[in-house]
Amino acid sequence: MVVTFDLTSRQLARVLEQAVRNRASFEIEPRTWPENQILRGTVANRDGNLLRIELDDTPAEFPLTGLIGAFCDVRTVLSGQMYLFSTCVVDAADSGVPRRLVLATPTMIQLVNRRRFERRPVTGKSPVRVEAGGADDSPVGELLDISADGLACRVTGDDFDDVFFVGDEIRVSFELPDHGGSFDLPAIICNKKPATDGQEHTIGLKFKPCANDVAARDVLHRLRGILCEMITGTGNVEGDT
Repeated sequence: MVVTFDLTSRQLARVLEQAVRNRASFEIEPRTWPENQILRGTVANRDGNLLRIELDDTPAEFPLTGLIGAFCDVRTVLSGQMYLFSTCVVDAADSGVPRRLVLATPTMIQLVNRRRFERRPVTGKSPVRVEAGGADDSPVGELLDISADGLACRVTGDDFDDVFFVGDEIRVSFELPDHGGSFDLPAIICNKKPATDGQEHTIGLKFKPCANDVAARDVLHRLRGILCEMITGTGNVEGDT
C-alpha cells in the first residue's frame, strides 16, 4: 500500500537542506521527453530559489537546452524515505563535464509512505512517549494505530513542530492495551500532520532498530508476535493449555 503526504513549508525547507547537504541523487523525468526517459544526477548546490544538478551520463540525442522551461517530475530518497515533486527547468548546460541542469525549487513536496504490514487501530487509551536527542521534554501522546513496522500517534504541544521533523531519528516507548509489558524502540519520523489549532500533531513512525541492537530487535520480535496473534486471532484459542 502506498500513501503520500504533502509536506508543510517548514518540512519542505528541511528536506531541501538535507538534499543539498547529502548531495542527494535525483531522478528527473522531463514531461516533454518520451515516457520513461529519465535523467539522473546529484544536487550540487542551492542558490536561492534554484537547485543546480550535476547529471550522470545523459543520452546525446536529447539536448539539454531543449528542456529550458519544461516541467519535470522528480523523485529522491533521503534517510530511506522517498520524496516526489514537480518543478521546471530554468537553465541547462550541454557543454562541459558533467552536464548540468538548473531547477526551480519546488513549492510542494510529497512523502511516499510504503506500508508493508497491515495497520491496526488501537482501542483503548495507550500513552506514547517520543524522545529525541537534544529535546528538553519528551512529549506524551496517544497511540492511534500500529503495525509490525511502525505506528501512528497523536501528540499535544505547541512547540512540537520546532523540535521534531520528518526524517528525524527518535525513540518511542508505548504499551498495547490488554497486552502486558512495554515496548521501547528506535524509530524514524515518516510523516507529521498538524491540527488546525496547532496544538496537536498526528505523526507516523517507522521502527528502525540497528542491526547490532540486539535488545531492540528482541523487543520488535515480541511486538510482531503479539500483533500476529491479534490479526490471526490465535492469541487465546479455546482449548489451548
